[in-house]
Amino acid sequence: PWDDIENKFAVDSIVEGKVARLAPFGAFITIGDGVDGLAHISELSWDKKVRDPGDVLKAGDKVKVKIKSIDKSNKKISLSVKDAENDPWADAEEKFQVGREYEGAIESRGQFGIFVNLAPGLTGLLPNSTLKEAKDKTKFSGLQPGDPIKVIIQKVDCPAKRISLTLEKTDAPAEDLSWKNHVQTESAEKPFSSGIMAQALARAFNKKQKGD
Repeated sequence: PWDDIENKFAVDSIVEGKVARLAPFGAFITIGDGVDGLAHISELSWDKKVRDPGDVLKAGDKVKVKIKSIDKSNKKISLSVKDAENDPWADAEEKFQVGREYEGAIESRGQFGIFVNLAPGLTGLLPNSTLKEAKDKTKFSGLQPGDPIKVIIQKVDCPAKRISLTLEKTDAPAEDLSWKNHVQTESAEKPFSSGIMAQALARAFNKKQKGD
């Protein structure tokens, strides 16, 4: 089935598949006779932080997927479930305009501030530096995930998928340092686990091709 794979499937096309099986790192999805692709756990949902693929999919589910890449020589296809849906970042700048106030919900607290969910798949960061300057600091210290909060959009960066938030209107440019520090910290904490993940993916693909 891989001999003329490039004539059957095209990168960036959306096709319907069936979940063959789940793994800790994603879902193997059959998109044709004898052709399975892998949707990594990070490609399963826009609006949920998926910890276990079983939380959003189960074997036998029919799903639409977008083909991200095709590696004919190694018989690997990379798929995305979330990219087959509407990307919430496509019109984020129109939905959330700089300088305007919106109500969101606390998603989580991080080392560099509070993450606020503004809409499904769209999360902004309210930096600690802004919270320290708030008039009523105690009001924010007791907030829990799910609690409502009003914030002002300071910057929307769709390519980087980042929204910077503040509590008061300002003409000053958005301070993006908190986002950068957050991303750098996440990357620094995962170098070893990323290597393990890559090895696991390779082993899983090889087992699948051998029919194990």
